[in-house]
Amino acid sequence: MKGSSRGLAGFALSRALVLLLVLFIGSYSIIAIMNRDGELDDMRESHIRHEVASRIAMIIERPELSPKEMERLVDEEVQREYRRQGLDRPFMIRNFSHLWRAITLDLGRNSPMVGLPVDVRTILAERSGPTFLLFGTAMSLVLLISFFVARAASRRPGRWLDRLVVRLASISALPAWFFGILLILIFVAALRGTPLALPWGGMVGVPPPPTVSGYVLSVLRHMILPVASIVIAALFAATCLWRTFLVGHSSDEHTEPTGASESPGPEVDGRSFLRPTPPHFIKHFLVL
Repeated sequence: MKGSSRGLAGFALSRALVLLLVLFIGSYSIIAIMNRDGELDDMRESHIRHEVASRIAMIIERPELSPKEMERLVDEEVQREYRRQGLDRPFMIRNFSHLWRAITLDLGRNSPMVGLPVDVRTILAERSGPTFLLFGTAMSLVLLISFFVARAASRRPGRWLDRLVVRLASISALPAWFFGILLILIFVAALRGTPLALPWGGMVGVPPPPTVSGYVLSVLRHMILPVASIVIAALFAATCLWRTFLVGHSSDEHTEPTGASESPGPEVDGRSFLRPTPPHFIKHFLVL
């Protein structure tokens, strides 16, 4: 038992490291392609110039300076800041600098029409919680539902459930926002004023409920439509994928003799069929 747990933990860790390596290489390749003609460097220089000019305008109040002298002062400070951030280094090293800024979410500041500028990192941090909650819940439901439905379909290939899974797989070609619009039209517009009506927009009601239980229930109600649209869009293709894998796995040499010699049931599933599948299940969970 300990050996199996260690094997699963080692597999999960190695898979996570491989995914991180692939993510690092892919991100660097995208940055290198985007910065091929210096677009990222120009954007960074423009941002530095804007920040330097704004800072000098707020700090230095010297009316005797002419516009040309002020521009020369800004250019000198921009070049100093440009060298300090390493943007005068070779192309490969500059791309690593851009990659590090992207990894650390150092993406500059947002300048709204009204209000003070806000760091993009702060905006992403505020939105990451609801995003992880919605997509994490939806992808977990897709993974669990698709696996168990596919297992039921793979028990009897060619029966009605198996044929239904294969035929419905094409529905996943439609994007999640399409199903989201349909669900809004049904549960918000058509069923308005009925007990089946659901809220849309935001993550909690306005004003927020004063109690913790009421707040949690409000968040769960607001999650129904977006989570359902994501689940519907991804469920059928995932189920068909798992069904194909399980049908192929059931014909392996280590599964067929056991299934033929023992009575079918949970014992056979757990001992000879489902035991080799956790690595694939963990891989799909990590990918999602």
